Amino acid sequence: MINVPEGWKGSVEDKNGKIAVTNVVLKGKRGWAIDYHLMFVARSDDAGKTWRVVNSEKCHMPWGLHVVSEDCAWVWGSHTTETPWYSTESSIIVTRDGGKTWYQLPEKVDFLYNVEVLSEDHVIVFGRIRPDIWPEFSDPLALPVVRLETFDGGKTFKADFLKQ
Repeated sequence: MINVPEGWKGSVEDKNGKIAVTNVVLKGKRGWAIDYHLMFVARSDDAGKTWRVVNSEKCHMPWGLHVVSEDCAWVWGSHTTETPWYSTESSIIVTRDGGKTWYQLPEKVDFLYNVEVLSEDHVIVFGRIRPDIWPEFSDPLALPVVRLETFDGGKTFKADFLKQ
């Protein structure tokens, strides 16, 4: 059992019982939870008494979550159902309305390492980008590492390739 704020339940449950989650963020009476095994993003508006799935088909296996406010959350993971730590199709999505609608960032990162959410609009992404012509069997560590930064919530990005 984890320590939770007063008034919150200590587990995430759906109508079938407890769910193992990989990440939970609590903001006020709203909670967000992800689990890449069951491939969902869930939200509670009543301090954990009830949970509902709010995920998007744009991110099938979420493994990262950052909640900026009660309505704004960034989620990242695999766009496919491949192993998330070796997925060649990563996805970063954001909601600004509590999970009703999701926006997928247009910038593509094939091997996603980390996402740093500094504010609702300022986000830094680290990963590797595969060229259009790249054999599937090639070593992903041979790909260049890129740092993508947005100051407008993902509408535009500045890309810097890092020296290895």
